Amino acid sequence: MTAAGLSAQLPASPGRLTVVVVTYSPGEQLDIFLNTLAGATAQPYDVVLADNGSVDGAPESDARRPDVS
Repeated sequence: MTAAGLSAQLPASPGRLTVVVVTYSPGEQLDIFLNTLAGATAQPYDVVLADNGSVDGAPESDARRPDVS
């Protein structure tokens, strides 16, 4: 899916950031990134995780976080 197609499917949330993360077997780097993101802004945000067939289980694990969809 293209970025334009993805943004058309996301609901508009005034005042909220939407961060789209594309991954492929990121290992612990995904968790580090998400923790850093949480500390980087006080503005409310949502994370959309787009996995490209990871085999390390990281995306499934991080998808359980409340800020990831």
